[in-house]
Amino acid sequence: MNWRRRVTWAVCVFSFAGTVALIDYSMRPKPEAAGTGDLYGVVQRHLLLCRRADFPQAYQAAASRVQEQFSLVEYAKEMQREYQPMAGTHHVEYGEVHRACNDPRKATVDVFFVARNGGTVAWSYVLVFEDGDWKVDHGEPIPGWQPGRRLGGLQI
Repeated sequence: MNWRRRVTWAVCVFSFAGTVALIDYSMRPKPEAAGTGDLYGVVQRHLLLCRRADFPQAYQAAASRVQEQFSLVEYAKEMQREYQPMAGTHHVEYGEVHRACNDPRKATVDVFFVARNGGTVAWSYVLVFEDGDWKVDHGEPIPGWQPGRRLGGLQI
């Protein structure tokens, strides 16, 4: 092969590889493309897995930071302890979704666990976008929410 053919062949190979890389990049899910319903769905799936005590699946859906911090056994114990007060609630309602303005890969979802008597436990679930999917990083009580406080609005 002469020099000119080698250069032409190398240009073709690099052009093809570059095109494949661009197509792959453009096809990847973008964190900002997820709507409110999508983020509610991430939390709903996590709650469903915890309610079913399917902790291996919940662990796989957790953020990498959580998996680095806890083993599967430790995670299951933590979820049982943390989820216990909410396990017997009548239903779950979703509130505001907060997006970090400086980081589109983070979001917070307000979740309200409503008991049969109307008392409510309020939590914020922190979600992170990694490996092309939204994952639960952690949950924490909403600051200032009084335990047992009722949600406002009309209940039918």
